Amino acid sequence: MAEAAEPLVTRLRIEAPPEIVFDGFCDPNALISWMGDRAELEPSPDGNFEVDIHGYAVRGRYQVLERPCRLVFSWGYEGPWATEPPPAV
Repeated sequence: MAEAAEPLVTRLRIEAPPEIVFDGFCDPNALISWMGDRAELEPSPDGNFEVDIHGYAVRGRYQVLERPCRLVFSWGYEGPWATEPPPAV
């Protein structure tokens, strides 16, 4: 059995009000306006985070939602990219 990977923590500063950035990861229409082709989101603790980006299925779970300042969710690839990230698109 493969060992679990170490968590990757990313911090990104975006020049926009926190509420807009938060919604950009919780509202499917907002998310696909800047990333992805399809999104199904359940923004609540343990809710699904699903987005398809140029044919690659990204799947995860929401973990922490403290609007508008903190949002934590998992991110992983489904299918053949489950162990290796897809090539840059």
